[in-house]
Amino acid sequence: TLSTLLSCVACNGEDNSGPKEATFTHESGISITLDESFKESEYESYTVCFESENILILVLKEPFTLTDGLEDYTLIKYAGLLREANTKHSPTAISTDDGLTSFEYGYFNKDQNVTYKYYTTAFKGSDAFWTVQFACKAEEYDALKSTFIEYAKTVKVTD
Repeated sequence: TLSTLLSCVACNGEDNSGPKEATFTHESGISITLDESFKESEYESYTVCFESENILILVLKEPFTLTDGLEDYTLIKYAGLLREANTKHSPTAISTDDGLTSFEYGYFNKDQNVTYKYYTTAFKGSDAFWTVQFACKAEEYDALKSTFIEYAKTVKVTD
């Protein structure tokens, strides 16, 4: 569950070391440029995940073969499905700023008594849609959002 995922991440660290860029390429067909403080990790139901001291990135590949006609969906329509799946978390409207299709929402983890905030982006490849979510503690979100956007701009899906 999401609460289990986020319980694995300590989102209270400070970033004052200025780590160097590192590009992560996963065999599933996605690459992203982050910084060297990130480590690739695995969580049930996700294609690949990356985590640092205060950020969790969850990546999900959904092949077009999952649903008849999925390949005909536009990126906006797919993002709408993602947003709809998160309606109980009061997502924002879908944005297409900075060349990214995205929306935001919050999630309260009852076990930890902590609210996390997500910047969710969607991408379309030749054989699948990709969801890339950036998460951190809600109180750190405003300071990290521009970093999430910069990371999201580096996402590349291969054919």
